[in-house]
Amino acid sequence: NRLKTWLQRDPSLRELFIQICMQDQMVYEAVNTSGGFVCQPEAAQEDRNLSLWRELSWEEKNAPTVMLDKTSDEAPKIIPDRSRIVPVRHHVNRLSWATIISLAAAMLLMMTYIYFHPYASIETATLVDTMNVKWAEEMRMPGPQGRIKTLVPMTLLQGVARIQMDDGVELVVESPAKFELMTSSELRMDYGRVYAYVSEIGRGFTVTTPNSRIVDLGTEFGVEANGNGQTDLHVFQGKTYLVAGTRQNAKIVETLDAGQARGVQGNGVVRNLGLKADEFIRSFNPQEKLIWKGQPLDLADIVGGGNGFGTGVINRGYSMATGEAVLLGDPIGIIDGGGYKPVLSNSFVDGVFIPTGPGQIVSSQGHQFDDCPSTNGGVWSGMVFNGALHYSYGNPRIYRHQLRLAGKEYGIPGNPAINMHANCGITFDLAQIRRLVPGYDIGQFTSLYGISETFFDFYEVRDIPDIVVPRVDFFILVDGKVRFSKKAVAPEAGKRFVAEVPLLPEDRFLTLITTQSDDPYAISYDWALFAEPQLHLTRVSQ
Repeated sequence: NRLKTWLQRDPSLRELFIQICMQDQMVYEAVNTSGGFVCQPEAAQEDRNLSLWRELSWEEKNAPTVMLDKTSDEAPKIIPDRSRIVPVRHHVNRLSWATIISLAAAMLLMMTYIYFHPYASIETATLVDTMNVKWAEEMRMPGPQGRIKTLVPMTLLQGVARIQMDDGVELVVESPAKFELMTSSELRMDYGRVYAYVSEIGRGFTVTTPNSRIVDLGTEFGVEANGNGQTDLHVFQGKTYLVAGTRQNAKIVETLDAGQARGVQGNGVVRNLGLKADEFIRSFNPQEKLIWKGQPLDLADIVGGGNGFGTGVINRGYSMATGEAVLLGDPIGIIDGGGYKPVLSNSFVDGVFIPTGPGQIVSSQGHQFDDCPSTNGGVWSGMVFNGALHYSYGNPRIYRHQLRLAGKEYGIPGNPAINMHANCGITFDLAQIRRLVPGYDIGQFTSLYGISETFFDFYEVRDIPDIVVPRVDFFILVDGKVRFSKKAVAPEAGKRFVAEVPLLPEDRFLTLITTQSDDPYAISYDWALFAEPQLHLTRVSQ
């Protein structure tokens, strides 16, 4: 089986094997007049053995009868007639000697080749993408089209690389790392960090480190091997089979499920670890200068002009009157609605609008919200922005402050929110957002929502005493269709309202809307917000 594997992998080894067989045939013919090919399959060898036994059986049946003297008690003595023995000399001509010498040399060459090249180097993967990489100078770089061969050591000094195996396995390798593809289904990691996504057809993929062997059972997992002999394994999806220990130590075998992690020390001792879900780079986008480690995508950050992963500006957003990007400054006051306003400065935000009533346009493609409630067409502050801030306007006793839900202040680092004082609407382009993280799709949108409970902090100084409690209607639309709605939401101290909306690959536009509810005071104190608005990414099946 090993010889068969070598011959399949290496064309040069196949050619050498054929030459040896041809020389073997020449030697056989030189010493055996019956001819025949020595390098024959086992079936042919069995046929030859069967013929030999048949000939012996025929000889036994047809040999002449030997007559013995029955009266003699002693066995007859057979005295050979040596005078008839003719000595036979076997001649080996020069050609036969040359053939034998050539065969011996070829065999020695083949054995030497196999000793120094026990496995042939074959193309088995593609270097799909890199970001800020620097490879070791002495390293053999991937060939045309980024093809990578087995048994070629690779040293990544800087950056991150994505490798796609031919057998349905994707690897993301972080520097510094030294690694080698041993076969089409095995990676040797001397040191470094690798994230592996294994599809169904790649089951059984193996990562080996100096003291561990990790066998995939249909998973997403991360492995880190440091220079001190420590190996850490984190399983994010599915299962893995861990074999811990070196040749000098007893092996420890364990099956790990999703959510589990283990550390293998240099001496093979295994200890439990907490899962580090955001420790490994799972994908990256060089064009956007984006590195993704599994965290949800923040829509508030996108409203602030970012990429969804912390590059946006707090208190930055878009004018409801023009769709232009603006920073929160002096309040604009109440403005009237003027139709759907495309946002041209941010490809992830399709547009903004002030909802006014049935048939409201909610996308640049003309999607309509047929059941949109009728409103007065006004919005406080005149913008939707990344943050959650109320500032004094008209009533100095209601001073500038961060909005709050369930006891947590939002619109500050670590607590993102989209400020959407009724009446307000914003639409995101999911098709553009999907391009951010290669290999992943958007599976769900989640968010907290509500009216800031800081309303009760200023209850005694409110300038409309008749208002007992404000109310707001919340809507989440996909391509103009309502996927979630909650009407007449009032501020409630300490209470969390959660929206969860599954998303399909074909869904294009996600729209968030707040409208004044049925209270008689329109938009007064409608301090509405979507807090922690997140898109959750899922792996695209290969």
